[in-house]
Amino acid sequence: LHLYEAQRLAEDLRDRNLMRRARRMRRSIEDEVAGDLAPSTAVAGLPGGFSGVLAQNPHIATVLDHLLGDLLGKITFRHGFVALFSARSGGGRAVTILARRDVPEPSARMITEWFLGREDADCSSGALLTDVLRDRRTAAVRDVLPGNGGPIYIHPLCRDGEPYGILFFQSGADGKEPARVGQVPDVVASYASFVDVLVQGNAVRPPAAGDDARKRGGDFRHVITRNDRMLRVLTLAEKVAQSDATVLLMGETGTGKGLIANAIHALSPRRDGKFIHVNCAALPETILESELFGHVKGAFTGAICDKKGLLAEADGGTVFLDEISKTSIVLQGKLLQFLDTMKVRPVGGNDMIPVNVRLVFASKHDLMSMIRNGTMLEDLYYRINDFPITIPPLRERIEDIHLLAEYYLKVFRDRMAKHVRGFSEEALALLAGYEWPGNVRELEKIVKRAVILCDEEGLITPEAIAFDETESCSIDQRRLALPDRVKDLEKRVISECLIRNGWNRSAASNELRISYPTLLKKIRDLKIAEGY
Repeated sequence: LHLYEAQRLAEDLRDRNLMRRARRMRRSIEDEVAGDLAPSTAVAGLPGGFSGVLAQNPHIATVLDHLLGDLLGKITFRHGFVALFSARSGGGRAVTILARRDVPEPSARMITEWFLGREDADCSSGALLTDVLRDRRTAAVRDVLPGNGGPIYIHPLCRDGEPYGILFFQSGADGKEPARVGQVPDVVASYASFVDVLVQGNAVRPPAAGDDARKRGGDFRHVITRNDRMLRVLTLAEKVAQSDATVLLMGETGTGKGLIANAIHALSPRRDGKFIHVNCAALPETILESELFGHVKGAFTGAICDKKGLLAEADGGTVFLDEISKTSIVLQGKLLQFLDTMKVRPVGGNDMIPVNVRLVFASKHDLMSMIRNGTMLEDLYYRINDFPITIPPLRERIEDIHLLAEYYLKVFRDRMAKHVRGFSEEALALLAGYEWPGNVRELEKIVKRAVILCDEEGLITPEAIAFDETESCSIDQRRLALPDRVKDLEKRVISECLIRNGWNRSAASNELRISYPTLLKKIRDLKIAEGY
């Protein structure tokens, strides 16, 4: 602030020497604040055409729009956009704007191309410009900047030391008052790491002619989250995908175990092989054994020919065994033998057939309790528990509820060709306060039902939201410690109050009967993000 006033005083006095010294000092401070960016997550390649595929993905548009809104609120800037650029086949770079707030798309493209043309555009630092109207570096884009003379911060998204995109932000100030930008680079850097994960999971090469559709699915395209624990799950899945380790996915029903298993396969060296999903709870034991290991002719009544099992069918690929807790002790013994030898013996046969396949297991039950009860082989548990990943339930991902609800609203609105304007604040508060025993699957069903009940051009209100209350969400069954339950309840109460008051923190603090600073501290400590 003192430097800002010194520069204005120098201009009033028309002291050119003092003006030059103030500008040099100002630029030095800008470079110091924006410099030395922490290296972001490496993104595995972004060749030509990738950014176009990302732009057409409704998951990306929904997530990035909410992400950008949250970030602008945290840094108190008004304008922003996320842009990617990739190599054109004929040379140059193609610019794709993935999300924007209060920035016309032509302006966003011009600003991105201007940044690409700068000689100092690299991954070592962001660009912080606080004297936009007088800084010669902004002369080429000054007329298209959305915030007039407000400070600008540009954060590069990088891979292998080269920028592949930018996060652009500009304050809505008119240049009369300096914006508080000192902490902006740190806040933006934390969000940039999430954008990296998002691009990593969704950068899928456009399908070439003749590609097998089966080989184009997978990765993290269908995982919508901004929750820290869920992002950690994605990171673990990405790391283990490169190995052949057996993975055990633990999580309640409807949390997305199948999506994570599919992503592990799609990101692995086995991506070109088959991915076979087997629900162990859907088949009787005798049929399941035959399905997995195959059988020879005459092995049982109806076995009129030899049949290859799914483990052999998926040779070179991945088999996902869901609900492993529903298998019998006998079948568990055969699976243990297979994991030890990587050979299958068909039902009724004598030959051992070598198979090269990766197994991913999943269960919604406590397998250690099953071992104590004698319904799970301890040896099998330790054999399949090479790399355990626990997927958090939706009630512990409160910041994702609004994000997922908006996504499913868009899906069903388009599917039913029905224009629904969105959720009322009361409906969002109701969704945020529910326990979600059925997790994401239940949320999808409730949003679908709400879209059906909502009037054309109307808002979804609490009357259109009907929950299925069950005993499955009792506190005892969750086995949460008291401090965790208190923290969870406090976060829900504050979240509902903020949504109800349109995120007016002063009004929320009055309703909650706590001081304004106390509310801000709780929002920060509980990591409550605006937008849900």
